[in-house]
Amino acid sequence: MAAGGLLALGLLEAAQAVYPSDIFQCQEGAPAFKTELMTSCQYREITNAVISTWSALPSTGTEENSEQALWSACAMRMASHDFLDHKDGQGGADGCADLDQEDNSGLSQCVYDGRLGLSLVQAYQPFCQQVSLADFLIIASEAIMMATRRRVEGAAALTFKTTFKFGRETAQACPRTGAMLPDPKGNCNDVNRVYLQQLGLDGREASLLAGALCCYENPNAQECTNPNSDGGAFFHHVAETRENGDNWMLTFRNAWTKATEVGHLGELHALESCNLAEEEEVSGLLSFDCSAEEPHWERGWSEIKKGFCCKSSGIGCEEDFDCEAGVLKWQRGWSLSKKYHCCKKTAISCEDLFDCGSGTHNWQRGWSGLKKSYCCGSVGIGCENPLTL
Repeated sequence: MAAGGLLALGLLEAAQAVYPSDIFQCQEGAPAFKTELMTSCQYREITNAVISTWSALPSTGTEENSEQALWSACAMRMASHDFLDHKDGQGGADGCADLDQEDNSGLSQCVYDGRLGLSLVQAYQPFCQQVSLADFLIIASEAIMMATRRRVEGAAALTFKTTFKFGRETAQACPRTGAMLPDPKGNCNDVNRVYLQQLGLDGREASLLAGALCCYENPNAQECTNPNSDGGAFFHHVAETRENGDNWMLTFRNAWTKATEVGHLGELHALESCNLAEEEEVSGLLSFDCSAEEPHWERGWSEIKKGFCCKSSGIGCEEDFDCEAGVLKWQRGWSLSKKYHCCKKTAISCEDLFDCGSGTHNWQRGWSGLKKSYCCGSVGIGCENPLTL
C-alpha cells in the first residue's frame, strides 16, 4: 500500500519519512503514477494553470520576497530537489524527495499551504488522474521559467513545449535521497559531483543551470542581478546570444532537458499533436474540467477551481444563503451547499460535514482550512497552534 494510503488509515508513524506523493494527493480519485499519453494541448493546460495560480498572487514587495517570488521559489526548489538526487541510475525526476532531510526543510509546507491559499497542490488537482506527479513537477517549473522570462522587457519568448517529454513514473518512497543533493554551503567540488558527475552536464551547462536555480531562491544576490553572469542572465539578459557569441539560452535549455531526463533513457515520449493552431494559444489562462467530480465540488474542489467553474460554467458557485432561516431543522432541511456555506460563515452545520476522527495522522496536509478550524474548536484536533489545556 502507498504511504499516502497508510497515512489516511493512520498506520504510518509521523516520525517516518514523508514523500511528495503523500502531500500531492488526488482529491478526485486515484492518481496517475505514470503518464500514458500527453498532447501539446494538455501541456499547455498545465502550464496555464500553474501560471494563472502564480499570477493571482501579488507581485508587490521586493523582488526577493513578493508573494509571487516566494511561490515560484518553492515550485523551483521542489522540482530541482527531485531531479538533483540522481546517482547511479537511481533517483532523478521521479516526483520524489525525502522531505525529512534537512536540505528539504519547509518544502512540504510551501507546496501544500502555498501563498495566500494558492498552492502547487491545488494547481495539480485537475490533472492528477492523467499526469504523474513526476511529470507535473517538471512542467510546473517550466511554466514558472516561461512566465519569469516574459517579464524581461524585450526578451524573446521562452518555450519548453518542443523539448518536453512525458512518461516519468512517480516514486512513492525514496529514503535518504537528500544525501545526493549539493551542499548549499559547498564549493565547486559539490557542483562537479552533482551537476557533472551525477547528471552528466558539461561545465557551461552546469554553471548556467546551477546559477538560475540558485537565483530563484536568492534573486537579490550580487550574482543574480548581473545580466552578464550565469545566474543573472536568465532574469535580466534580453538576447539569447551574448556579445561573446555564447548562446546561453540554448545551453540552458539543453542543460534543463538533460537534467530532467537523466535516468529515464527509453522511457520518455514527445508530446502528441492536438491539432490546435498556435495562434489560438493564450498563455496564462486558467483551465479546469468543470464536469470532473461535479457532485462533490463543495468539499473536493480548490477555491481557485470553484471561482473558474462558477464564472465559466455556472458550476461551483456558492450561494449567499440565509443561515438563520430554518436553523432549527438544519440537519434535514438544509442542502449540502447551504450546510457548507453556513459552516464557513457561522460555524452552524459543520458537525454534519466533518469527521474529526478521520485522517488525524495527516491532518496538517490532508485537511482543509475549514476542517482544521472546526475540529480545533470542537475537539482540539487540527490546531495550527495546539491548544494549551
